[in-house]
Amino acid sequence: MWKSFKGTIAGTQVEGDPKVRPTTIWNWLPMKLWGRKTTVVFRVSFTEAQRGYRIGYKPLLQGGVVGRAMYNGKVFHNQLFRVRIGRESCIFFAVGVKGSEVQLDFVAREDIKTGEHQETPLR
Repeated sequence: MWKSFKGTIAGTQVEGDPKVRPTTIWNWLPMKLWGRKTTVVFRVSFTEAQRGYRIGYKPLLQGGVVGRAMYNGKVFHNQLFRVRIGRESCIFFAVGVKGSEVQLDFVAREDIKTGEHQETPLR
């Protein structure tokens, strides 16, 4: 379940995919299911993976405005994970179970079906 994140985070900015239609309130579900074909792979440290972390994002809206930060309430323990990206640029972040930001290392940007990280969990 996604929740609003109130803390301050830096995160890792990822450019959007210009081949994808802009996300709107009307098409977000079809876009999530069928439209987003590009993923980004991130890595957290072994220690942070053992402790557990939550994944979040902040959308970058038109004019450089940063949208509301949201995070997934589920705790993850994988060192590597993938996220889908839409047309809009986004800042991804990870937060440890105690609420402090966890460093995300960018690993790859790849096609969801042909990338070399097919076994990496998609979050």
